[in-house]
This record gives sequence, structure tokens and C-alpha cells, in this order.
Amino acid sequence: MEHQDYNLCIGQALARINQILIKYRLSGKPLSAEKLKEEYYMEGSTDCFVAYMAEKIKQERVRGHITEGTQTHHKIALNKLKLFLASNGKRSLPFSDIEVSLFIDFDLWHIERLAEKDCKGHGARWNTQKAYRKYLELARKVDKKSFEWPFPEIIKKPKGKRPIFLSQAELKNMISLYEDPASFLTKTGKNVLRAFLVQCFTGLRFGDLQKVEKKQYQKKKIILKPEKTSESTGEEVRLYVHGPLQSILKDCKVLSQSKYLVPTHAEPTHNLHLKSIARMCRIQKKLTTHVARHTFATIFLERGGSVEVLQKILGRSKIETTMIYVHITNRSIEDQTSRVFDDFL
Repeated sequence: MEHQDYNLCIGQALARINQILIKYRLSGKPLSAEKLKEEYYMEGSTDCFVAYMAEKIKQERVRGHITEGTQTHHKIALNKLKLFLASNGKRSLPFSDIEVSLFIDFDLWHIERLAEKDCKGHGARWNTQKAYRKYLELARKVDKKSFEWPFPEIIKKPKGKRPIFLSQAELKNMISLYEDPASFLTKTGKNVLRAFLVQCFTGLRFGDLQKVEKKQYQKKKIILKPEKTSESTGEEVRLYVHGPLQSILKDCKVLSQSKYLVPTHAEPTHNLHLKSIARMCRIQKKLTTHVARHTFATIFLERGGSVEVLQKILGRSKIETTMIYVHITNRSIEDQTSRVFDDFL
């Protein structure tokens, strides 16, 4: 580059900085060095919601306002919006073009895509809209963008379903499969089953399980801060290792060739292999990594654990979200009592 080109680039950068200074001076808002940097690098995303959302997702993750898992879900929602716009011959979405009819069309398009996967996807639709709401709220309230609010309650929050969990007998079947040297499990399948069993005996979310390092397991304890709740509670969780979990973790320490305690793969790989593992154990339930967490909570209460202790183990900030397992165990007691005594007379 010639020196004239450098001077032109510098002049453009100074002009951009001057625009930001004028904007903040006229609005009366304070402008910190960090905010100036943020505004400068958001050039090009100030008028396009797609670019704005992409930049804000990065910022929210850096600031610790969202977890890594939530960041992934928000990126998926953003990619869906990009695909929808591309299907209409567009690459951007100016804030001035945001309106109710646009997002109604998006929702209809989304329903069609979900139907192609043989999925009703009410939860997927709601979660996708929830992501857009978050960044549109930021645009409107924090960055003072002006546009038509596009969500007059299009999608209602899905009603909570009864969580899927394994019975104690089903969990024992899975342990038997793990311990069977003649099982037809592949190396990946064995890793998946081992990780699932660790979750069943600890209640760990899959994302937290992947990040537990060997050094965090000492003296029959695993000490960690669950990522999803550490921001709200700020508390460490201590998981005490007893029973079958001791031998499983002993295998993990031997097999893991990295600093992490439990060998794992991408979560979709785990969910795929759990289908075949369920068939091997004759379990007629749709297994995912999160079923293990529900299994831990349910069996913990069934075997005499308290709700207050369960709340601490699960790393939840509100006891209300833990009470769902109390209802499950109560229903289980009712079902079992009914089976035992219905034909008594």
C-alpha cells in the first residue's frame, strides 16, 4: 500500500470515531473506552439485525451473560434466520424492515422445515423466537433502535412435559451392559455408556461433564462450578463419589488421554449411540444425555435424599425447579401402590 492509502484508511477510521463521539454527545450518554471499541467494531451491524445479533452473541458470551451452550443455541437461531432470508433472496435484515408479518412468515417457514424432519417442534419454535426476543430487546432498550415489535404473542411457551428418566431396574441393566466383557459395544459406544452412567450417578449436565478435569476429582469428591448456574449462585458444587461410580471413574482415569476426567464425544454422537444402547438394554424410552440428569434426581429422592440437598447437587438457584422431581416420585409411589393393592380383594 502507498502512504496515500494508509492516510485514507486512517482518515476513515477517525471519521468513524468522530461519528460515535457526536452520537453519544447528542444523546447525553457516557462513552467509555470499552464502549467506543464496541461501537467501532459494530460498524455495518448498526442497521442490520442479522449482523447486530451476530455481534451481540459474541459480546454476551465474553461478558459471561450467556453460557457456551446458550451461545450455540443462539447461533443456531441466527442461522435459521439467515436461511429464511436467503430463501427470499435476501442477505440482510434492516431494522426498518422488521414487522409482525415478516416473523409470521418466518414461523410458517420454520414449521415446514421442522415437518421435513418429522418433528412438531413447538419447543424449537418457542426457543428460536426467545433468542430473537432477547436481541431485539437489547437493540430497542440498550441501543435505542426504532422498529415495529414483531412478537404479539405468536407462540406460547410450551407446557412442561414430564421428564424422561430411568427406573432403578433400568439403570442396573445399563450397568450390567457396561460391565459385560462380551457386549457388542464399540469403543465409542462404551465411552457414551460410561459418560451416561457418570451423569446418572452425579446429576451433571453433559456440558459440565465434558469440562471436569482429572485434578478436580480428589479424595472421592468432584468439585466444580456448573457453568449454567455459576453466574447466578456463584457456588461450588461438591459431588461425593460412592458405589458403582468409583469403579467407573477409575476406568475413566485410566482411559482418558487428556486432562479431562471422562472421555466424551460431541453431544449428538452421544444421543445417537444412546438409541442403540437403549435397544440393547430393552429400554423403551427416548434416551438423551439429559435423561441421565433426570434419572439421578429421581432416584436420589426415591432412595431418601432431600429436595434441599438435591437442589445444591444440581446447582440450581431456585428450589421450584427442583420440585418437579418431587411430583414425579409422588406419582411413582401412587402408581406402585395402585399396582400392588388394586387386585388385593
